[in-house]
Amino acid sequence: MGYQITNIEYGIGPWGTEFVYGMVGNPKPGETEQNVHSVTVIQGEGHNILVDTGVDTEDPAKGKLWGELITQCKGVVWALAQIGLAPDDIDTVILTHAHIDHIGGLLRFPHARVFIQQKEFEAWESLVTDPRYAQLTLPAAMASDYPPIRELIEEGAVTLLNGDVVNLYPGIDLHVAYNCHSVAEQVVVVDNATAAQAAGSHVVVSNEQGQKVVVPHPADPAKSARDVYVIAGDLALRPANLLGSGDWKGFLAPILGRSGSALNVMRAYEWILEQTGGDMRRLVLTHDSTMGERFESEQTEDGLQIHYVVR
Repeated sequence: MGYQITNIEYGIGPWGTEFVYGMVGNPKPGETEQNVHSVTVIQGEGHNILVDTGVDTEDPAKGKLWGELITQCKGVVWALAQIGLAPDDIDTVILTHAHIDHIGGLLRFPHARVFIQQKEFEAWESLVTDPRYAQLTLPAAMASDYPPIRELIEEGAVTLLNGDVVNLYPGIDLHVAYNCHSVAEQVVVVDNATAAQAAGSHVVVSNEQGQKVVVPHPADPAKSARDVYVIAGDLALRPANLLGSGDWKGFLAPILGRSGSALNVMRAYEWILEQTGGDMRRLVLTHDSTMGERFESEQTEDGLQIHYVVR
């Protein structure tokens, strides 16, 4: 048995398509599109893992800021409640990157193990205090977020990682995309074939002396193929960023919040396409308002959607 993956939208608002697709090749120049804000929950192997913590709208300053930026913002606590979870149910938080809509709700999860890349956190911790970088940091970062997280790091509640991680949990890897949308954004790779194999990787048999011994489970061809899902944060905003749109068959690197280079973004797209085999039903993106077209979904009373990537 592998992991269930559920993506929950907690907010929505319009952005100019230049931010979404870039300038050259933009299929809808001068227009706007609705863009969602979401978090993703991975459940299985005894874990409730939250990828990114969204915005804590119960914080007055964040609620005011986000209320001015997007049309509707319900926040992370509301999002989890849509699938019957509360913050205390989350045992692990993986932060893809250190922008406000990804780390802004972290203090709601005091009992979770938290993972973020060291280069990512420390870069934004420094940038947000230097007014020379305001064009980059506003409104991507809020200075008040970083001191409490630094305290959690010193207490050992937040782990700073340095590079890729294999088997953070069985079948869950972290891959770092450097200088793309952010400084060191970590992508979550869920391989359900590996997770299933790990869950049944040993069996008890009798040896020649009649004793019970534990041995590796014989290879199961049905579980040997990769069954991979990629949770890619803000590296892309739409499948079209990776696949092109209309007559444009090349990559479309978004401008939104990008602190790295378009070339690095496009190299990351090559890697994602390799992992997913080009199947966009295996790709989850934070701000992708088209996920309802490729995942089984249901609408909340507030008009936002829950996407069941793997049930």
